[in-house]
Amino acid sequence: MGIFVIHSKTVLTMQNEAISYRQAAYDVFRDLLDPGGSYLTSTSFWQNGCVADTLIDYLLMAINDPDLNNPITIKIAQGYIKTIHDHYYATLPNDAGCWYDDFGWWGITGAKAYDKAYETLFGPYLNEFKKIALDNWAKMQNGKNNHRNYGASFVWDHCDQRTFASVRPKYPGGVWQYDIFACNVPGDCSPNNPATPIKVMCPDGTVNDAVDLGPYQLSVVNGLYLVLATRLAKAGVISTGFANDEYSFINSWCNTETGAESSLLNRYGSADYGLIRERVGYYADGSKSAFYHEGQNAWAGDQGLFMGGLLDYAIASRTPAALDLAIKIIKGVVQQMQQAPTYDGQQIILAGYIPYENALSPFTNDPGDYQSGLGVLMRYLYYCYGHDSQIRQIINGSNYRSAISKAANAARDNNIIPAAVPMFTDFNRLATLMMGIALGMSFEEEAVTGTTTGSLEEAG
Repeated sequence: MGIFVIHSKTVLTMQNEAISYRQAAYDVFRDLLDPGGSYLTSTSFWQNGCVADTLIDYLLMAINDPDLNNPITIKIAQGYIKTIHDHYYATLPNDAGCWYDDFGWWGITGAKAYDKAYETLFGPYLNEFKKIALDNWAKMQNGKNNHRNYGASFVWDHCDQRTFASVRPKYPGGVWQYDIFACNVPGDCSPNNPATPIKVMCPDGTVNDAVDLGPYQLSVVNGLYLVLATRLAKAGVISTGFANDEYSFINSWCNTETGAESSLLNRYGSADYGLIRERVGYYADGSKSAFYHEGQNAWAGDQGLFMGGLLDYAIASRTPAALDLAIKIIKGVVQQMQQAPTYDGQQIILAGYIPYENALSPFTNDPGDYQSGLGVLMRYLYYCYGHDSQIRQIINGSNYRSAISKAANAARDNNIIPAAVPMFTDFNRLATLMMGIALGMSFEEEAVTGTTTGSLEEAG
């Protein structure tokens, strides 16, 4: 621990901002989860799973922080838990998930029930959320028991390897967003049906072009898989082998693969930081994946998933290299992703993806989904900040502190870029405000004790 002196004006500013963030966060939470709220009017399986993760984090923050200035008691919080649980089952008849990453979001949300910190919060619904975690893990790992979808890990094993020989994976392991098939399958749930990564001709003469999403080793599904597999293994309910295999795959693509364009970690010429590209870009024969776009695309949500999953894995397996990679990504975010439009002449952290074009034109035809990137990133920054002192020191540094403060101010003032999915606007605001609250609380505590994990001027 280092001793430091922090100007009283700075402490006062941080305290005042934290107070305003707390009130705004409570208001946004209610906009999401009170009757008629944007969460409860959403019927998207994966989108609800993604946002529920942060709603539950907020409830834990609320019952543990008397200074949040809201009336959420443990009884009220458990009432909200019931609401999330009931809405999960209410939406299933309309949308039970399709692509393998859909199940990852709900799996991670349910897996919180295995974390002792959440036991009291879940109360009578503890085992219900454990069941949600295991049900969704089973579908992500083993498919739907329909003789067509065999699970995210087994896509290559079960596809027509003769037709798709050119997309043989370069490194073993990893997971795919969805199955690979050349011709239309009646009744299949995928919006990209057929799900082909290359141009192919079917027996009836139909020619199908490569689709943009689905039959690829996308970063989002690999990040989700690492988080969920690591947390369930820590709980002792699945083998550690799943997380070990996934980490080996990620390590191969980020460290063994060193090409400036082909490595999954885009280093921007630096040995100190980088960003996770949106998808694995190359196959075993050296050919490039469709929609790789020269590998310059990066989604903010992928950065969050990878930093959180790598930190979890580093702790669980005592693998320092995993933590090193997480830190490179965390540094890469503040170095490379502050490319959003400015508010009041100030750059904020960040667009949900780069390269940034405009609010509704990301790098695929799926703008509404990708606009959740800010919220996912902030959720995992919040998580990492609370679970590792080295990461905490980096985020306490002046570069990150400034970026998060600007983002939280924009979230408080409702100046976050509106998302095509209304719930994601509220989600992005809530997750950003929670990170701002955590940062403000940290400096409030340190101002009292006079200690910190490092020099505020040197960190970051």
